[in-house]
Formats: sequence, C-alpha cells, structure tokens
Amino acid sequence: MSLIETMTRATNSLNMEADSKLAPLNLTSRRMVVLRALITKGLSRAVDLTEHTGIDRSTMATILHGLRKIEYIERKRAHDDNRAWIITVTPDGRESFRQGQKIIDQIEKSVSKRLGAPAFAQVNQSVASIHAA
Repeated sequence: MSLIETMTRATNSLNMEADSKLAPLNLTSRRMVVLRALITKGLSRAVDLTEHTGIDRSTMATILHGLRKIEYIERKRAHDDNRAWIITVTPDGRESFRQGQKIIDQIEKSVSKRLGAPAFAQVNQSVASIHAA
C-alpha cells in the first residue's frame, strides 16, 4: 500500500469516528478545524482560514455557511474593506468547540494507547513534517 493510500485510509477512519462522536454538537472534524483556527489563531477572514487550513474556498464557504446557520459564528463587514467579511465565534460556538475538543482529545488518547505514546508522537511529528514540506 502506498503512503498516500495509507494516510488517506487513516485520515478517513479518524474523521469518520470524530464526525460520528461530534454529531450531537452539530460539529464535524472540518468544522472543528475551522473553529480552532478562528479561536486559537485569531483568524477572522475566509481567505486567511483557507490559507491556514488548506481547505479549498468552495468547501470553506460551505463550512462557514453551516456554522453560521447553527449560530456558531457571526460575520460582519470589515471596516477597511466593504467587500470582506469579519468572522467571529459566538459564545455557543466556543462552548461547542470546547466540548468537541474533549472528544478529539479522547480519540487521540485512544490512538496513542493503541500505538504507544512514543510511536504516536513520532507519527504526529512525521505527518506534520510532510505537511510543512
């Protein structure tokens, strides 16, 4: 099996587990990625979110629309550019993200147990270095 196929299968497996467990919070793994960028990186524009997360513009627009529909984010016109929107996370969005992060942490703890902590850390570091390359 190729590296790409192995990583795709692993990613799909983890995303399916996460999405299933996040569903009661109206979250998905991708929504968590976007909320994390908004909350922890201080990003507030769709273009910055797209660049930071690697999620394409069309998918990002769909994710943001969904988050806005469930009132986890709000958007307002930027003061310096009437074409741009500033995105902020609502208190409900922050609370759901906090609860969702607990779920993600549990999933990662489970994977770490299966692999062993040193192997888990090595896999995480190796994948991060592939992404950074």
